[in-house]
Amino acid sequence: MKGNICAKRVLVSGLIEGECAANGIEILSNGTVKGIIYSSDLSIEKGGHFVGETKESEGTQVITPIEEAKKQPPKKQPGEQAKTSGA
Repeated sequence: MKGNICAKRVLVSGLIEGECAANGIEILSNGTVKGIIYSSDLSIEKGGHFVGETKESEGTQVITPIEEAKKQPPKKQPGEQAKTSGA
Protein backbone atom coordinates (compact mmCIF):
# COMPACT_ATOMS: atom_id res chain seq x y z
CA MET A 1 0.00 0.00 0.00
CA LYS A 2 1.39 3.40 -0.95
CA GLY A 3 -0.02 6.47 0.77
CA ASN A 4 -0.66 7.91 4.21
CA ILE A 5 -2.50 6.15 7.04
CA CYS A 6 -4.10 7.73 10.09
CA ALA A 7 -5.80 5.30 12.44
CA LYS A 8 -6.25 4.47 16.10
CA ARG A 9 -4.20 1.26 15.80
CA VAL A 10 -2.24 -0.17 12.86
CA LEU A 11 -1.10 -3.78 12.41
CA VAL A 12 1.29 -4.16 9.48
CA SER A 13 1.34 -7.49 7.66
CA GLY A 14 2.66 -6.58 4.22
CA LEU A 15 4.16 -3.36 2.85
CA ILE A 16 3.30 0.26 3.70
CA GLU A 17 5.15 3.08 1.93
CA GLY A 18 4.35 6.57 3.21
CA GLU A 19 3.41 8.22 6.50
CA CYS A 20 1.66 6.29 9.23
CA ALA A 21 0.14 8.02 12.28
CA ALA A 22 -1.55 6.02 15.02
CA ASN A 23 -1.87 5.66 18.78
CA GLY A 24 -0.30 2.20 18.40
CA ILE A 25 1.63 0.63 15.51
CA GLU A 26 2.74 -3.00 15.38
CA ILE A 27 4.87 -4.30 12.53
CA LEU A 28 4.38 -8.07 12.37
CA SER A 29 7.07 -10.57 11.35
CA ASN A 30 6.03 -10.38 7.68
CA GLY A 31 5.46 -6.60 7.70
CA THR A 32 7.52 -3.74 6.28
CA VAL A 33 7.09 0.03 6.69
CA LYS A 34 9.08 2.48 4.54
CA GLY A 35 8.49 6.10 5.51
CA ILE A 36 7.67 8.13 8.61
CA ILE A 37 5.89 6.72 11.65
CA TYR A 38 4.16 9.07 14.11
CA SER A 39 3.36 7.15 17.30
CA SER A 40 4.40 6.87 20.92
CA ASP A 41 3.68 3.12 20.90
CA LEU A 42 5.66 1.24 18.22
CA SER A 43 6.61 -2.43 18.24
CA ILE A 44 8.36 -4.54 15.62
CA GLU A 45 8.25 -8.33 15.75
CA LYS A 46 11.35 -10.33 14.90
CA GLY A 47 11.46 -10.49 11.10
CA GLY A 48 9.54 -7.23 10.67
CA HIS A 49 11.27 -4.36 8.85
CA PHE A 50 11.22 -0.59 9.20
CA VAL A 51 13.14 1.85 7.01
CA GLY A 52 12.61 5.53 7.72
CA GLU A 53 12.02 7.91 10.61
CA THR A 54 10.01 7.69 13.80
CA LYS A 55 8.53 10.72 15.48
CA GLU A 56 6.59 10.68 18.72
CA SER A 57 3.02 11.75 18.17
CA GLU A 58 2.15 15.12 19.67
CA GLY A 59 -0.11 14.65 22.67
CA THR A 60 -1.48 11.32 23.73
CA GLN A 61 -4.14 10.79 21.06
CA VAL A 62 -3.66 10.76 17.31
CA ILE A 63 -7.28 10.07 16.40
CA THR A 64 -10.26 12.15 17.56
CA PRO A 65 -13.56 10.29 17.88
CA ILE A 66 -16.17 11.49 15.35
CA GLU A 67 -18.56 12.74 18.03
CA GLU A 68 -15.82 14.84 19.60
CA ALA A 69 -14.55 16.14 16.24
CA LYS A 70 -18.03 17.42 15.32
CA LYS A 71 -17.99 19.63 18.43
CA GLN A 72 -14.64 21.25 17.57
CA PRO A 73 -14.22 24.17 15.14
CA PRO A 74 -12.46 23.25 11.86
CA LYS A 75 -8.67 23.40 11.99
CA LYS A 76 -6.94 26.02 9.87
CA GLN A 77 -4.97 24.46 7.01
CA PRO A 78 -1.32 25.49 6.43
CA GLY A 79 -1.21 28.70 4.42
CA GLU A 80 -4.91 29.43 4.98
CA GLN A 81 -5.71 33.09 5.67
CA ALA A 82 -8.04 34.12 8.48
CA LYS A 83 -11.46 35.00 7.09
CA THR A 84 -12.70 38.50 7.78
CA SER A 85 -15.90 40.20 6.82
CA GLY A 86 -15.35 43.08 4.44
CA ALA A 87 -17.99 45.64 5.43
